[in-house]
Parts: sequence; C-alpha cells; structure tokens
Amino acid sequence: MDVLYIFISDMDMEEHIKSGHNKNLNQELNIYVGHSQERFDELMQYVLHDEYRLCQRASWTLGKVCETRPWLMEKWLPEILKALEKPKHDALIRNVVRAFQGMDELPEEYEGEIFEKCFNYLLDPSYAVAIKAFSMTVCRKVAMKYPDLKPELIEVINDVLVNGSSGILSRGRKEIYLLSK
Repeated sequence: MDVLYIFISDMDMEEHIKSGHNKNLNQELNIYVGHSQERFDELMQYVLHDEYRLCQRASWTLGKVCETRPWLMEKWLPEILKALEKPKHDALIRNVVRAFQGMDELPEEYEGEIFEKCFNYLLDPSYAVAIKAFSMTVCRKVAMKYPDLKPELIEVINDVLVNGSSGILSRGRKEIYLLSK
C-alpha cells in the first residue's frame, strides 16, 4: 500500500483521469485522494467540469472516495446540488447519490433538498436502477429521522418494485423492512 502511495504522490490528476476508465485507475485516484481535503477539492474540479468524459470519470472516483470518507464532500454540497439540477452525465447523479448514501447523516440544511431530489429519481422511470437503489437508501435515512415521510416513501418504493430487477427488488425490500421497524 505504501509503495503505491509513493508512486502516485505526485500525480497529475487530470492526466490520470484522461488516461482511461477502469477499476485500477479509479482505485489509484481513490488512494491518491486519501483523506486529503485538498486533493478531494481538486477531484471536485473535474467532477463539476464541463467536459463530459472528465465529469464521468471523476464522478466514479467521487463515489468510491465518499463510500469511506463522505465528510470530504460536505463543503461541496451547494455546488453538487446545483450540478444535479442539470447533470452532464448519469454517472454524476449515480455517484453523487452513492456518496449521499455513504453519509451517516446528511447535513440538516441540505437534507430536505437531497431527499426531494432522490425521491424524484425514484418517481421518474427514466433513471437507471443504480440511481434508484441508492436513492431508496438516502430517502430511507432521512425518513427515519422524519417518520411522517415513511408511508409515502414505502408506497413509492413499492411502485418501483413492480417492474424492478432482482437487484432493485432486494434493495427495495430491505429499505421497506427498515422503514417498517
């Protein structure tokens, strides 16, 4: 692990992102970012970049970084939420919602807006299965804090399950179970 870190300690992040789109490159970027807010801030410049491929590839790394270090994203929430209004790529939505899912608790000032976005992803049949699955978890976490949201969320999740894949069925049943406790 230390050898890999030394190898990528002087990385040109943009060139690394542009060099390809595979699991190994993503893992190298994830390790490079580590716990560094400064490096995460650099990654966010590419996540929010106008160039489609940079945004797509950097957002994948964002999702992976935030699975274990979601606090790095907190200062970026206003910009991220704005970017979700007109996303350049489904990968941005998918990986941002994956990152939200990894947060133990959403910052209170943003949880309403995040819940609304994720709830709307559940309602819209055009969104990918992964976006819906991650959205279920994000919405459930908020609904656990605000129980009045539970009945409507359970109803919407049940609607998603009607035509769902096995993965979405599994996630949906789990979220409904947790909401029903």
